[in-house]
Amino acid sequence: MSTLKRLESQFNAPLLAAEVVRANFFPHLSADIFNRRARANDLGFPVVTADRSQKAAMFVHIEDLAAYLDSRRAVAMREHANLSSSTQPA
Repeated sequence: MSTLKRLESQFNAPLLAAEVVRANFFPHLSADIFNRRARANDLGFPVVTADRSQKAAMFVHIEDLAAYLDSRRAVAMREHANLSSSTQPA
């Protein structure tokens, strides 16, 4: 099952509140740090707001989150492969 399909079945919504994304995928970041990074477009995926107000609620589109998670997995797999090949005896 694809990442997108799993997220769709878990959350059942096309847009996720930024706080839901933070709590589920970035629990190591405080709400303040996460919001600051989201507003600075420094998370690796776009954040959608209802309007241009600084107080507007922030959302993440589920497809963008799935693509981000898949890209992070690809990086981890490359790093793992590099480490595994460098630690095997010659």
